Amino acid sequence: MKANIAKTKEWDVFWHSANRSGLLMGVSLVCVGMLSHPAWSQQFAVTNGTEQTASGPSYAPGGATPSDAALYAKNTGSVINGAGLRLTNTGTGTAYLAAAENGGRIVLTGGSILEAADGIGGAALYLGGASSISMSGGSITGTVGASGAVVSGSGSRLDLTDVTISTGKAGILVMGSNSVVTVTGGSITSGQNGMGAITLQAGKLTLDGTTVSNTGGGAGVRVMQSTFEARKFTISSSTRGNEGQGINANIGSTVTLEDGSITTVSDYGHGIWAVGAASLPVTTVTGTGVEITTTGLNAHGVYADARGRITLTDATISVRQAFGAYAQQGGFYSQTGGTISVSGAGGVGALSTDSGSQMTLDRVGITTTADNALGLRSNSAGLLTLSDGSVTTSGAGAHAMLASFGGDLTVNRSTVSTTGADAAAVYMLGTNTDTNTITVTGGQL
Repeated sequence: MKANIAKTKEWDVFWHSANRSGLLMGVSLVCVGMLSHPAWSQQFAVTNGTEQTASGPSYAPGGATPSDAALYAKNTGSVINGAGLRLTNTGTGTAYLAAAENGGRIVLTGGSILEAADGIGGAALYLGGASSISMSGGSITGTVGASGAVVSGSGSRLDLTDVTISTGKAGILVMGSNSVVTVTGGSITSGQNGMGAITLQAGKLTLDGTTVSNTGGGAGVRVMQSTFEARKFTISSSTRGNEGQGINANIGSTVTLEDGSITTVSDYGHGIWAVGAASLPVTTVTGTGVEITTTGLNAHGVYADARGRITLTDATISVRQAFGAYAQQGGFYSQTGGTISVSGAGGVGALSTDSGSQMTLDRVGITTTADNALGLRSNSAGLLTLSDGSVTTSGAGAHAMLASFGGDLTVNRSTVSTTGADAAAVYMLGTNTDTNTITVTGGQL
């Protein structure tokens, strides 16, 4: 079999035949020029520790494994550079478009386009152990079962700058321990149900100026035993189903947020949900200048659950028929500055319930505008303290402060106001055996 020589550039690469009867399938070729033959798949692979340029313009995967990817770099020193490429999977099976393993590296620039089509598995970008991929500009698209980027191996690095990702599964899925993912600008839209547009099961991911949205029934960002950092971000879950949270942080994760917004529309679609476990490190979320808006039933603004800890500064929280801030089963929530508002009947500005739960609000303004929408509530041995803040309710039966079934509520140097019918500034509820405590020091009722 002969190869046509089109250009004068030297490389050592693997070309794999799309025609399984071809004689040169999987053979390493050392040649001068570009190989071309209509029977061969458009795959470009480097495995021999050299740096090569994929001039394209188009490549396609030749099979269902990462080693069959349209671009494939394996082993330390093996580097593929590409600019303005188009990588396309036209089939419906599992496929990978750009894959790096065992120290391989791929660098994509110049607005490359990666089209994962209707693949039922695989990903546009795949990183095995100790590998790296960087992509600047361009787009990644996929429907049904295709993911945008999967970081599978440990010690890998993924860098995306001004990349638009729109996929049927996770936009980014990180599973490799000690892996680092950095996303600057761009957007990530996913139809992932039950998980997140970004799902972290290990490693660390940082967003800077990125928009993230889940339209398929899962969270915007789901973090499990991982580290997530974001600044100047927009995160939303726009599904109309249940449990489309903005950020779901659990089992020992660490989340840091700065100057961003979180929006959800589904029932139980909490803005931030931090949940821990007794046998694992505490889940912690800290944030500054975060705006949280939920509109679904029981979609709490911030929810510290089962040893989860959330600490926000200058936050703006807005909910409807839900709790603006909620701590239960040993959860902890602290807010300094900012506001909490409730516009739906039966909501609560801030609620701490169960023994071991604690909530501390400092210089926070709480407003409710619907019937039976309470300002503050401490329930069942939960602790809640407001200092130097304000509570304003305007609906019928919308009590400003309620301690129930052994609740413990403290308000220091704050202004409390109710204007609705049958709405009390101070209200207690329980049985003959419950001891409720409400302590008010200074301020105005």
